[in-house]
Amino acid sequence: MKKQLMSNNKWSAAEVNSLLSNSIVLHSDQHELSILAFDQDTKCVLGIDNEGFMVFGAPQQSEFKGFSFARAKLECNKSIQLSNGVSIEPVFTFKFLANSDEEIQTISTIFAGLQNQTADSGNTVTAQTSAQGFESYFAGLGKVRLSRQIQIGLFGELAFISSSKDKNQLIDAWHSSPFSTYDFGTQQGRLEIKTSTAPTRLHWLRSSQSVALDKNKLTYLSIYAPEIQDGISITNLSNQISSSLPANLNQKFIEKLSMYDINKADMKFDLESSVTSFKFVAGVNVPYLTSDDNAIVQVAWQCDFSSLEGSANSLIWN
Repeated sequence: MKKQLMSNNKWSAAEVNSLLSNSIVLHSDQHELSILAFDQDTKCVLGIDNEGFMVFGAPQQSEFKGFSFARAKLECNKSIQLSNGVSIEPVFTFKFLANSDEEIQTISTIFAGLQNQTADSGNTVTAQTSAQGFESYFAGLGKVRLSRQIQIGLFGELAFISSSKDKNQLIDAWHSSPFSTYDFGTQQGRLEIKTSTAPTRLHWLRSSQSVALDKNKLTYLSIYAPEIQDGISITNLSNQISSSLPANLNQKFIEKLSMYDINKADMKFDLESSVTSFKFVAGVNVPYLTSDDNAIVQVAWQCDFSSLEGSANSLIWN
């Protein structure tokens, strides 16, 4: 936890915005939520989950109907595990995946307002009703915009899924958000895909991935995905994958793609070259940078994967 908001105080939108804006996504095998703030009096929780969703949680004191959209979810009857081993349940959670600084400001105001209502009333009934009232607003919210970087990364993930013999395992393990700590995760390990349109295999890494998990459980997949004029787009590749899946698995696949605005994808890639370029590298064989300065919360560096030894860990992902 980076900071704990003080008990006996109402949260301000500025405080919540600061915590959310400066947070990094960390994955834990024990807890899916990295807690940024916990108010002892109201039992309200602020955090970031391992898919990059910003989360407000509070005790649930009556039954109500939630909602679920690509980037916003109001969930009921959940459980939150605190770092001291204490479990809070049942709780309702309001989850949001921000697309811009303006959206972080908006959700910060909403989250602070819910905590303030809980502090004023001494219960969460009013906050629950208020959270439900945002359903129509979030229903019309746009999907994740496909920047060039997101298109390249998403294509690499789809190319890997399309080439897999066990699509059921991969689609279950696939994290749909581009802001997840890792691209794929199972009990056996995590897989992070690094895709580049250049053949140099120079990939950017970040310390939040390397320090959050035992490196023996982490595997990287380096992909060279050339951009070509007569190649395949993300839209066409996702349709190709979708048409090959049984109905129940296809539904999962479509749900995980739903937060992306793939119809606006304009890049085209050489799929055959991409698949033949796969290079798996064990996390223990990747050099990592760290800092002893507590003020530095994350370090990013470029790593040359062309010189790294391949990994037999790829067997669990084939």
